[in-house]
Amino acid sequence: MTKRKSIAVLIAGVDREYQHALINGMAQAAKEADTDLCVFNCQGQPDGFVRDDQGERAIFDLARLADVDGAVVLLATIPTKACRDQIRQLLDDYPEIPLVTIDARHGKSVQVGFDDRTSVRELTEHLLDVHGARCFAVVSGPRESTLARTRAEWSLEVLRERGVNVPQEAVYDGRWVREGGLHAAEHFLEHLGELPDAIICGNNDMAFGVVEGLRSAGYRIPEDVLVTGFDARSEAVGRGLTTIRRPVREAGELAVRTLLDWIRHGRPQVDEVTLPTQIIYGNSCGCPYDVALAQGCVRQLSEEQRLTEKCLRQTTDFVTALATVSTLRGVADELNGFARAWNPREMHICVNPDYMHMETERFPAYYPDEMLLLSGWSFGAESPVMRFPTRNLLPRLTQQRDEPSALVFSPLSYMGSNLGYMVYDVEHVVSAVLPSLLLLMATSLMSISLRAAVQSYASVVERMSVQDPLTGLHNRRGMMKLMPPVFERAKAEGSPFAVVVCDMDDLKSINDRFGHLSGDKAIVRLGGAMRVLEQAGLTCVHISGDEFVAMGIPQKGENTQTLLETLRRSVENMNKNDPWLCEISVSMGAHVCIPDAEARMEELILAADNCMYAEKHLHHRRIGRQAEPNAYTE
Repeated sequence: MTKRKSIAVLIAGVDREYQHALINGMAQAAKEADTDLCVFNCQGQPDGFVRDDQGERAIFDLARLADVDGAVVLLATIPTKACRDQIRQLLDDYPEIPLVTIDARHGKSVQVGFDDRTSVRELTEHLLDVHGARCFAVVSGPRESTLARTRAEWSLEVLRERGVNVPQEAVYDGRWVREGGLHAAEHFLEHLGELPDAIICGNNDMAFGVVEGLRSAGYRIPEDVLVTGFDARSEAVGRGLTTIRRPVREAGELAVRTLLDWIRHGRPQVDEVTLPTQIIYGNSCGCPYDVALAQGCVRQLSEEQRLTEKCLRQTTDFVTALATVSTLRGVADELNGFARAWNPREMHICVNPDYMHMETERFPAYYPDEMLLLSGWSFGAESPVMRFPTRNLLPRLTQQRDEPSALVFSPLSYMGSNLGYMVYDVEHVVSAVLPSLLLLMATSLMSISLRAAVQSYASVVERMSVQDPLTGLHNRRGMMKLMPPVFERAKAEGSPFAVVVCDMDDLKSINDRFGHLSGDKAIVRLGGAMRVLEQAGLTCVHISGDEFVAMGIPQKGENTQTLLETLRRSVENMNKNDPWLCEISVSMGAHVCIPDAEARMEELILAADNCMYAEKHLHHRRIGRQAEPNAYTE
């Protein structure tokens, strides 16, 4: 079977109407050509702000151009210079790849563009000739945006040709958001002697901001001031804003068809394909507007609002459910439950394999070589949790499929850390809710990871509090925490409870002869020998200094003598098979009994101690006799 061709798309902000229409057009053309489409989306903001630049722009690292047949790039949508430079470098690394750009050419790309100039000039002439405007102001957009400067210049060019002077203070470099328009309105009200007849804005959001600012100051639109926008979003057409429409979906289709033609037949002869644009007249400039068109846009917005509210409710329920989850399996189950409720064609959550047990303070800003498919949902079927090479993007893409895929890859990043990425089908993108969904998903996943880390740290601290750092055995605190329940179980079950105590003979002489570090080593060696009792089901404890105890319910019914013999043989084997500076001699005692209801654990420990001290007394007498001087020696 011939490998299906694949196209990478590099874009930012697929939740916004313009980009959303573009990728839907691309998906349609790719589907008709039986081609996979992978859209890599940096979720930046329209004013050039990225919530988390380092974490978000890592999504473009997934776009391995060596593994695809061609690429479509929309540099004009990329929100920061760092992101744009990263993409340019990626394209420069693969100069021969078939490449189509939209709005901004790069290298040898074929550009799909729009004839904005004709419509902007026509709209400016319309304001002059039809409405008699003679005094103008322009809100151009961000100063660093070539697109913003160009649109403003085309309007100013017409006005200069018609002898209309626009003073410098009447040209405002706003931001691509409503606040940018509000600030522009405040600027004009403060710095212009009188308001202009018309204000031309570089996009719809800024136009809405201008309208809101002027109306708040008591001015009427269009009676006092004419206002126009650009981009013909549904809200703009539905509210009667005079604006310019680009055939955006058609541009997406054209970009993919042009790219596929290049892949199959070689680079096209033309460097640019230009699509015409259209003025949509509305009452913001005093013109009658197409009521049927406006009503259609309002219905579309109402349906999007319904879907948005539904998805937000489901997302809220999902985030609430995640608050009680503490295991990887639990997270996967909740994610699959959310997918069932949301019911997209496809939804996949891919995370760092160390997601639930990161030992560093934060996740890295890059993607590791392997990812973990935490949740996979394809056409109503769940995929198992699995690891896969990051290069494959998604396990499903490496499998044989009857139909091509059109998927969006969006980063799940939090404070510079990359948890992973979310994958969903192009057709199921709910535009207005996507940023909130991604943010809530990333925040919830990070919260679970942090909670798991806290639990892990707490477990480590708890283990350290009951563990002797020298020998690795339990310490006295650990004994008092673990043993009383075992002792009570022995009483309840009528099982024997064993206590074995062990004390090193003459540790002081080792310290004096070889130093205290060697004394510590001797203690560690004896602790290692004590561990043989763990095989009998006892818990070994380093009480302090050279004192040890082991206790618990013997698993095989060992009695006092067998336990003592086991420990004695372990010490002898250590001295014989692992020779050291000197042999280690120990005194030991044991007591095994079935405790009655009134028995106390301390009584058993005391009984074992008495046996051990009796043996130690014998050892001292024996050593003492060996050390007595011979009375007959001269």
